[in-house]
Amino acid sequence: MRIIIETIPHDQHRYTTCGDYWEYDDGTKHIVVSDMGDDDLAFLVGIHEMAEQYLCKKRGIKEEDVSAFDIAFEEKIATAIERLMCAELGRSWKEYEQKVLSLFE
Repeated sequence: MRIIIETIPHDQHRYTTCGDYWEYDDGTKHIVVSDMGDDDLAFLVGIHEMAEQYLCKKRGIKEEDVSAFDIAFEEKIATAIERLMCAELGRSWKEYEQKVLSLFE
């Protein structure tokens, strides 16, 4: 398994988001997250995207159907993992969430 996670300027995403992913023909997963000037925050978004991508693939959910998956499972799975990792890093979930939301202001 090969997974690449990298930060990019927020305005360079394919659409309005702070995290995105795709898979290449060779099976490599590529995750991009908005650069927020803090590796912990980028890691948290990356973990969320990695969990979401893997679970979607395991469940046969196509990329075009990911939005429906997000609505149904984000709080239960991907965000739960993200919250756990945030606590393990000793970071404030509220401050993290505010930083992510500020990207869209």
